[in-house]
Amino acid sequence: MTVDDLFCEPLATIGSNVMLYMLAAETSVENADTDVPSEFGNGRTIAQEMEDLMTDLARLEAGWVPGPAELCRAPEFQDWGILDTGERLPKIWGTIDDVCKLGTSIPEGHRVITLPILARDKALTWVRDRRGFYRLGDCSVLTRSYPCIAEKSFAATKRRRRLNPIRSRRTFR
Repeated sequence: MTVDDLFCEPLATIGSNVMLYMLAAETSVENADTDVPSEFGNGRTIAQEMEDLMTDLARLEAGWVPGPAELCRAPEFQDWGILDTGERLPKIWGTIDDVCKLGTSIPEGHRVITLPILARDKALTWVRDRRGFYRLGDCSVLTRSYPCIAEKSFAATKRRRRLNPIRSRRTFR
């Protein structure tokens, strides 16, 4: 299985390097409430994120590629893989060492899953989801299916129940 097998056919390929899975014309800020905060707790609204996405997609469509200046501000995934959720677009999962670049309160070393990937370069050195760009460092596993992560989560829940049965009864009914 190759990387290209995990992604659907791109809507546009710019040059020989950039694959777009959403176009700027498909993005709309009009329907996004201007005061609804992003689910990432980064002090931004969904409308602001959508506006940035629309701008970046239009720039990518015109042939622009994010350079070192843009990518140095992007969080970097280490020990990452492609998460096949069975949906049209996969997500990236892995560890982000410099979590302050995400603008959230995720503890260092925790696994993070992106939103569906909307743009990427062919070499997979960067990807773009609704939230922003991510740099991709060392890849540990090319793909992982979603049930695999769910099984790990279920196993962790079972361990917690064994370790603290009183709390488990209240929490996991």
